[in-house]
Formats: sequence, structure tokens, C-alpha cells
Amino acid sequence: MKHFRYRGKRIRPADKDLMFRSACGIVLPVFSAVMVLLNLKTILQTDWHRLSMLHWNVPYLLFSGIVSAVIAGVVLALLYRLFPDTVRQLMHRQKLARMVLENQWYEQAERTKQDGFFKDLPSSDTKTKIARFPRMYYRMENGLLHFQVEITMGKYQEPLLHLETKLESGLYCELVSRELRDGYVEYTLLYDMVANRIPIAEAKAEGGCLRLMKNVWWEYDTLPHMLIAGGTGGGKTYFILTIIQALLQTDAVLHILDPKNADLADLSSVMPEVYYRKEDIAACVSRFCDGMMQRSESMKSMQGYKTGENYAYLGLEPHFLIFDEYVAFMEMLNTREREDVLNKLKQIVQSLIDAVNPDDGRIHTTFEQTVAATGRLSSVDPNLQNIPNRNAEGREIRSAFVPGEGYESLLSSDYSQVELRIMADLSGDDALIEAFRSGADFHKYVASLVYGIPVDDITPDQRTHVKAMSYGLAYGLSTYGLAQQLKISPGEADRLKSQYFATFGKVHEYLESLVADAREKGYTETMFGRRRYFPGLQSPNRNIRDAAERGALNAPIQGSAADIMKIAMIHASDALAKAKVRSRIILQIHDELVVEIAPGEAEQVTGLVRDAMEHAVDLAVPLDVSTGIGSDWQLAAH
Repeated sequence: MKHFRYRGKRIRPADKDLMFRSACGIVLPVFSAVMVLLNLKTILQTDWHRLSMLHWNVPYLLFSGIVSAVIAGVVLALLYRLFPDTVRQLMHRQKLARMVLENQWYEQAERTKQDGFFKDLPSSDTKTKIARFPRMYYRMENGLLHFQVEITMGKYQEPLLHLETKLESGLYCELVSRELRDGYVEYTLLYDMVANRIPIAEAKAEGGCLRLMKNVWWEYDTLPHMLIAGGTGGGKTYFILTIIQALLQTDAVLHILDPKNADLADLSSVMPEVYYRKEDIAACVSRFCDGMMQRSESMKSMQGYKTGENYAYLGLEPHFLIFDEYVAFMEMLNTREREDVLNKLKQIVQSLIDAVNPDDGRIHTTFEQTVAATGRLSSVDPNLQNIPNRNAEGREIRSAFVPGEGYESLLSSDYSQVELRIMADLSGDDALIEAFRSGADFHKYVASLVYGIPVDDITPDQRTHVKAMSYGLAYGLSTYGLAQQLKISPGEADRLKSQYFATFGKVHEYLESLVADAREKGYTETMFGRRRYFPGLQSPNRNIRDAAERGALNAPIQGSAADIMKIAMIHASDALAKAKVRSRIILQIHDELVVEIAPGEAEQVTGLVRDAMEHAVDLAVPLDVSTGIGSDWQLAAH
């Protein structure tokens, strides 16, 4: 026997006035009850056999009528406030009934003439009857609207099978699914998307499902693919970060690709398998695909394997490949390399053109202080911190940035190796401090200490390896990540790391203490006392714990660099104001300041900005600042 399934409230033609009828059904009884109560004494004293209005207090009757109407209105308003979902359901049912009636999606009986008063004269009065109104059902369940329409093979079946657009716009909901079942087509819609949003902490993944809203789950075990789309500033990246945060609470293995080297690329300091360079992204995709095929073959040989079942059935962990700006990357991988680059640059150029303010012909970005966990400023709408400068075509874009009217040149002033200098200061390692004070090529000098050979004998590869090691330590790079970056084996990377730590012992001690202190306190601090909390250090999940440890290594160093840059900006701005010059700071890109130079102020302003940056803070090593001036941003490069 087939089980009964509740379909919901049936939509009927009379529902076109459902809101009015419901309101009257509430107001009239309340009004009547209050009127009776207020006039109860008069009613009881009235002789109904000789009813006369003369015995009634008409002013009081009018007053009680007004009071009753007010109370009925208040009751109606309270019910509206206390039961908004019920009111919304009534409104939805009314709209659905009117939709059918206004579009005449029903079967009509033949029009019949009504006889007039004079039988021998034709009557123009006609009446239309609804012979059959389509069976339609509405119900609200767990924040979702379910709307079912019977399939009858009639002439109005086609429009009733394609109601998606009308339902979304008319009911202010979002279509979730459309299914054919039991002779009905069922539309499922997400109701009240604002009220059903959840904070990031409640976005949890468990049992192969990731909770996205109160009543919306992504069942990634059975539906493993997700496409996220939206306009600029719509929150795509925050949504991706939320997904990453939730998946890190599980045993999932994550590979994160950010070809634009934007927000997700910053995760490389706290997570493995984060790539933003084109070659690294292509290699990661290739490895991921090969790994997927190998795992598929391995699954087939496992005990209990069944055709059609997924990895979860065998108790395996999920692997995710998370792409930010997937389209941008695909455009980088056209047949010809040059075309790849040009396609990417065209996108960048077009976004900049679209961002030009028509009032002054300039591009204005927005800096956000509380987005990057490290404390760095982030640039949005457009992102002017992501203008390429490592190839000829990219440098051409920078050359398009020129001084405004009344200014003659641009000054580019940036810190050199600021994170490493901070690491030397915080660790107190004498050898590393001396490397900075020597005045020689820093990376060659450090390489000579690590390899134990004269500076002049250091090869380019050795310098590159030690440079990557130095920066890797400052950014919390793992041994595996170092091996991937240098394209060497993990064993070689581990030996290089051991040699480095043997040379700079206090650096090793300092980095170890960062993790230990953070695990004890729950947070790290920059040299200025700005804290960053790492609850993941106490997590039983290894992936989360490892990511938190890498973050604890990186946060004091990179966070201090961000603090120093902000202090330098303030000092530089104050110095320019005190000197009463017209030149002004117009852009900050991590460790670089771009200043618009007024005529005749180049030398003075360069000195002021350099002094402000070099003396932003006192460290055990000097803060080195490089400057350049040119008629455009590219020519100002140094």
C-alpha cells in the first residue's frame, strides 16, 4: 500500500482574496467581541421586544466602535509580527492563485447568456465559469517552499512546467530544484535567504555534507562539484574562505589555486598546497588529476568496493581542488604562451579602464584594514596591489600610471627584505644580524655561511636555494612546500633546512618558541603587541593544527612588517605636511609607497619619504629603503 504523502495547502480560485478574507476573519470577531464587552451592560438592560435607539448612548457607541477597531487593528498587527511565516504563506498562496487566474491557466465552461427582464430581447450579460482549476499545492517546510502542480497533459501544461522565473521573482525566493514525481512537477525554493544566513562558525562539514545556510547543505560526497559566481565585491572569496575553514575541520585534503595571487594566495603562509604562479598551478592540476586516477584504480582493488560507490563508502578522505578565478587561469593556458599572457593582461587592463572615475579621469581604489589576517592593507574595486611587473607586457600596464595634472613624476619607495630583517631582530641571531650589517649581497652572504664556502664561489642556484629558505622560514613554509618551490626532493629540502638552522641557531630557537608560546597563550603578537589568535593549535585535527602552527610562525613577522609599513606611511604623511610640500602619497602596495611628486620637490620629497621609512622603528639591523623616480610608475621602478 502506498503511503500517504502530504502535499500541502491546495491553491483554489477563492485564494485570490486570501489576505483580505483572513484579515476579516480575524478583525471582525475581535471587533465584535470587544464591542459586546464594552456595551455588555447596555445590551443586558435593553428590552429587545421594544428595541429603540433612544435608549442607547450613541456617543459612547461610536467611541466603543473606535476602540474596538483600534484593538482589532492592534491584534492584527501583533499577529503579523508574531507569525510572519504564516502571513507570508497566506500572501504566497494568494499570489499563486492570482497568477493562475490572470494568465487564465484553467479550463473554462461555455459562456451562458443570462435571461434579461424582457424575454424577447437579447441579453448582453454573460458569465464565465471555471470548469477545472489545476491541482496546485503549497507548503513551507524547514525554510523551503514546496510548490506542486499536477501534470494533466492539458493545453496549459507547458507554462505550468516552466514556472521558475515567475516563482523566483513573484515570491522573492531562490529556486533550489525542479523535479517530476507522482504525476506532479515540484518546485523547491529557498525562502527568506537573509534570515536563513548563518555565521562562519556554523558552516560545518560533517557526514559528507557542508552546511551553507540554516536549511541548505552541500552534499559533496554525492555532488562533488561546485561553481561559485557573482559580481565584483559580491563575497565570492569570503564564501570560498568559509568553505576552506569548514573543510579544515575534517580530514579533507585541500589544494588551493589562486592565479591572481590575491586573497587565497595569502593562505600559503599557513597551509601547504597553495599556489598562485602559473607553472605551479599547472603542475598542481596535473598532480591532482594523476592522483585522482591512481586513487580510482586503488579503490577498485580494495575490499568491499562496489561499482558506482564513491570514496566515502570505502572510508577514504575527500580531496578538494579549490580554484579562485578559474576563468582567468584557463585564459593563461591557451595554445600560445604569448596569447595566454596577453589575454590575462587584457582582463586587467579592461578592469582598470572600467574603474576610471568620469569626474576626474583617475582610478580610485579602496583600502581595507580588517580583511587580511596579517594586518596588511588590501586593495579592492579595483585591486591596485595586483598589477603585474615581472614581464614586459605587465610592465607596459604600469607605464600607463602617470602623474595627475599639476604633478611631474612618481616616486616609488619600498623596503628591501623587511621580513628577514624583522626575523633577524626578533630572533637576535648574531650571524643573521651581521649578514645584514655587512653591506654585501645578503643572500650570497647567507649562502656562503650555510654552504661554508667563500661568497665569490656561491653559484646562482645556491643563492636561489638559500633565498627561498630565508623567505620560507619567514612565511612558515614547510619542508614539503620548500621542495615544491625549489623543485628538489623533500630529502634535499630537509638537509638544506638543517644546514640553515645549524648556521642560524637562534632563528631556529625563536621559531620554535613562537609555536610553543602560541600553543600556551592561544595567540601570537607582533613587535607592537597586535595579537592574532590561533584556536586551531588545540585542534585534534592534524591538518588544522599544522595550518595553525605555520600561521603562528608567520604572523609575528609578516604582521610586524605590516605594522611598520603603516607607521612609515603616517610618518611620511606627517613629514610631507610639515614640510608644506604639494607632493602626496597616492598608493601603498605591501612594502612599497607610491608618491605623486610636484614640480621642483623631487629631491626634498625623496629624502623625507626615505627618512620616514628607514626610521619608522629601531631594529637591530638597518631598514633598507630603495627609491626611484620616473614620469610613470614603470620608469620609477628600481
